Amino acid sequence: MIEIYAPSSELEGERIVSFLQSEGIEATLQVTQNLPQIPTVVEFTIFAPTKSRQKAIELIANARLDKVITDTGMFL
Repeated sequence: MIEIYAPSSELEGERIVSFLQSEGIEATLQVTQNLPQIPTVVEFTIFAPTKSRQKAIELIANARLDKVITDTGMFL
């Protein structure tokens, strides 16, 4: 598995993972918190199999262009 995208929120990450899975890509969402520091920073990272990286990136890019997801996340 390889990092492919950092969504702007957990909800967006879950939507993207669901979308990728519906396209046959075994994507997962990792949520990381830097506890116990204040303020707490939460990071969201979507992972996909290395062999599916390019297809996943293309699907996410198209979803951003179609305004299905926000463009506030970033590719990794």
